[in-house]
Amino acid sequence: MRFFKSNGGISGSTQSIQLIIHNSGNSPVVILSIDANIVERQPPLKGWFVTENWGCGGGDLISSHIASIDLDSNSIPKAVFHEENNNDSRVSKSLLIPKGDLAIVELYASTRKSYIKWKPKITYFADGKLTEADIYDIDKKAFEVTSASGSKSYGIEDGKLIRKPEWDNGITLCTSKSKLMARANK
Repeated sequence: MRFFKSNGGISGSTQSIQLIIHNSGNSPVVILSIDANIVERQPPLKGWFVTENWGCGGGDLISSHIASIDLDSNSIPKAVFHEENNNDSRVSKSLLIPKGDLAIVELYASTRKSYIKWKPKITYFADGKLTEADIYDIDKKAFEVTSASGSKSYGIEDGKLIRKPEWDNGITLCTSKSKLMARANK
């Protein structure tokens, strides 16, 4: 992602943010919500995008969780947590992190129709206190994502860039292990 940002690119269609949460407290941590504060919404940026699909399905890292948030929501966009266990896919609005655990939350934010600058805010309960915290990108700025609709699309196959015109109006990838980057003509 650093390469794309330094060359004027931003995430396209789906943005992946990895949250690493270490519960070093004396009791479980309950993540009550991850909300999106929409800072700016405009028509999608034009340009081109490249997708590199690493397949679908989770890995067995430490304690790995998947959450998704639809930035096109008319109300305040809220994340949902996905629990996948023995072909049973459940959705939850909160997540429990046991005492002493290290959890990785892959947060996938998506838009199908806009260019969006946004800031996630996490609300959690730990050690008897309710806490809210803003999450920023590595440069301490709002995150940016744009719909891929109207862009020229390319895929990476066998290490080569392949034109994919069938994706020019946007695509939906499985969310668990995909990276989708867009080069926007701002």
